[in-house]
Amino acid sequence: MNRSNFLQPLVPADTDHENDLESCPPRSVRGKEIGLGDVSWNGEIDAPAFKAFRHKTSHADSSAAGSKYALSIWGGKVEDAPPESAITLATEFLARQNEIVDAVATAFCDEFHGRGLDSGMWWFNGLNREDAAWVLQGRTFNTPDDMLAALQLTGIIIRNDMDGVDGYIAHLCFHADFEEEHGVGVLTDVRKVLGTGYLEDVTPYGFKYDET
Repeated sequence: MNRSNFLQPLVPADTDHENDLESCPPRSVRGKEIGLGDVSWNGEIDAPAFKAFRHKTSHADSSAAGSKYALSIWGGKVEDAPPESAITLATEFLARQNEIVDAVATAFCDEFHGRGLDSGMWWFNGLNREDAAWVLQGRTFNTPDDMLAALQLTGIIIRNDMDGVDGYIAHLCFHADFEEEHGVGVLTDVRKVLGTGYLEDVTPYGFKYDET
C-alpha cells in the first residue's frame, strides 16, 4: 500500500510532548501516555471534506493549511512501519470523509435535542435544559448545518487503546464554539459515530469507568 497517497511525511515521534489544545492531537487521553517503547507516527492528511466545519477561533492551530490536518497514528515500535491495520483505517477514513462529516454534525445536533445515544455530556438535551442555558447563551442548533458552523477540526488520531472498543478507531479533535475551554473529541470507526465528549476525555457511548 502506498502510504504517500494520504500522508506526507509519516515519521515517528518521541512521547514527551506537552498534552494541550495548542498541539492537537493530544499525546495522552484521560492521563494515559503511550506505552513505553511505542511511538506516535505523525504526518498530515489531506481531507477537504472537513473544511465544512467552519468555526473560527484564535487558537494557534485553528487554520489548517488548505485542507491538510495533523494526523497521528498511535502504536507500533520505533523500528517498525506504522501498523497496517491503522493504515487501512486511515485509508477508509479518507474514502468516507463526506459521510463522516455528515455523521458528526448529525450526532451533535441529535445530542443537543436529546435524541439518539446519550454521551453523558452537558450538551445532551442541552437545548431543552435550563442548566445548560448559561453555556449556550442563546445558541440554537436546529440542523446539522448549524453544527458545522460551531466546530473546527484540528487533528485526527488513529488509535487502538480506547477503553470499550476493540481495534483501531479514529479520534477526531475539534475546537468548538459551545465548548471553548475543553474542546471536543469524536470517536468513529468511519461507519458511525461511537462517542462524543471533551477532547481529552471522550469515551464510547455507554462506557463507564469502574470507580472502585
